[in-house]
Amino acid sequence: MNSIGEVIETRRVNFAEMTLTELANKTGVSQPYLSMIENNKKIPSYKTLFKIIEELAKKESLIFTSPEIVDEDGMLEIGELHQAKDIVYELLNSISNELLTTERVPSENLNDKELKLFHILDDYFNQFKNGNIMYPSEYVNNPIGNSEQTRNINSLIYTSNFSLDLELLFYDDINKNLKLTLDSSPLSNDEKEMIKNTLNGIRYSRLNQ
Repeated sequence: MNSIGEVIETRRVNFAEMTLTELANKTGVSQPYLSMIENNKKIPSYKTLFKIIEELAKKESLIFTSPEIVDEDGMLEIGELHQAKDIVYELLNSISNELLTTERVPSENLNDKELKLFHILDDYFNQFKNGNIMYPSEYVNNPIGNSEQTRNINSLIYTSNFSLDLELLFYDDINKNLKLTLDSSPLSNDEKEMIKNTLNGIRYSRLNQ
């Protein structure tokens, strides 16, 4: 089973016929960082990965496909979008369980970052099946859909770029106006106190390490 880096390198060299320098210039990602991704020394963020996918797809479409083609389901696709879907499909296979028969599931040895990439790639691929055909950059900037999976992906994309300093729970003037939810229900003041007690326990544990 190939890795994400191996898939990117194969598509770049054998399909898009691009050098690392060319891909770096097109994506705005540095050449050393691209090299580390291809050599599995770095796992790209979903935004970086989707930039790479889009630029590879654009170049591949010039070499391998006509401007418009009909996919296996009879839907008309722009060549670039067809290549993007094909790259995503190959990336998904690289991090999926090889024993899969019907529903795609992530490989058991993925770390948290790879698992996030799996779910985002899988959702993008499923958008084609649902008729929501879009460029990778369009999906990153405005993921759409009404399924529970897509809503979870929207949340995943948002939170992957979001950090929260839990110290703010200890400032009463902020805490009293802070609206925290769990399972769509707001946390009570007592539940916030429970969180603060847990955080103090973590602090104590760190001090004694």
